[in-house]
Amino acid sequence: MRSKKRILIIIPSLVGGGAEKALINLLTNLNTSKYEIDLCVVERKGIYLDYVPDQVKVLSLFSSRFTRKIIIELYRQLNIGWPFKYLTKRTITSKYDVGICFCDSIYSDMLKFLDSRIVKSAVVLQNSFKNDSHKKKFIKGKHKTRLKKRYNNIDIIIGVSQDVIEEFNSIFGEYDQQKVIFNPIDSG
Repeated sequence: MRSKKRILIIIPSLVGGGAEKALINLLTNLNTSKYEIDLCVVERKGIYLDYVPDQVKVLSLFSSRFTRKIIIELYRQLNIGWPFKYLTKRTITSKYDVGICFCDSIYSDMLKFLDSRIVKSAVVLQNSFKNDSHKKKFIKGKHKTRLKKRYNNIDIIIGVSQDVIEEFNSIFGEYDQQKVIFNPIDSG
């Protein structure tokens, strides 16, 4: 008998939003006889926490917002990554067939930190870089260079629409492995 595929999904939090709801729909409908799923909620907060299926193991990277802000800003602003990398490796200890960052962000770098434990990696582009004021500031200069390096280390880049992929390509160039996969909708 074939063993279950192990999947790691990373998401910043489970606060109310379209990506978070889409993730809950996906988790609810995945066949748990085929997949063993670990969900790393970077900061354990949000209205959708109670909707995570019991079969999904939930991990949390940061216990407080204060700690998250310090460690992430050290990494983002000063390129001091060892605390972020250490915490990631200490929290996520299993090996996975697939690692997915469900909302592409600085947390996509966690896939790089875990590269020896993840066979295939993917990021999901949920929204626009140009229209998101937070993301917009990172698509120039050294930040853009860092992002290009990130995407070169990812096995597949998934956009939730063709427009998202086209905008991504206009900013970062095309990558070999790109797909459009629409967010799942639970019709039941």
